[in-house]
Amino acid sequence: MRVVFDTNVLISALLSEKSKPAQALFSALQQGEVLMSALLTNEINRILHRKKFDHYLPGEQREIFLIALVQSTPLVEITKIVHMCRDPIGQYAARTGAVGSAIFLSLQNIIPSVILVPGSG
Repeated sequence: MRVVFDTNVLISALLSEKSKPAQALFSALQQGEVLMSALLTNEINRILHRKKFDHYLPGEQREIFLIALVQSTPLVEITKIVHMCRDPIGQYAARTGAVGSAIFLSLQNIIPSVILVPGSG
């Protein structure tokens, strides 16, 4: 199974290893294929460099997380525009999922919800 997580899920997974987002991420990494794109990677990197995260995790630990994530996931090239999210930032993950024919997981009301994107079967 191919999966794309939005930035909220990935950051929640980083902040709490026992959270539902972390469980979903670890499970997908072990049992499936987590997809990333340059747009999504850049957005996560931008968010993780916000000062407010200094309170929760050292910058080095956030950097290690992102490097490990990128090294363990295939990078898909965004070749089509998909408008599936009201949130402009969510578009990065939705586009990655559409191009990679993956399931897109987002964080809504603290519980991950599954949204099938075109081509995901």
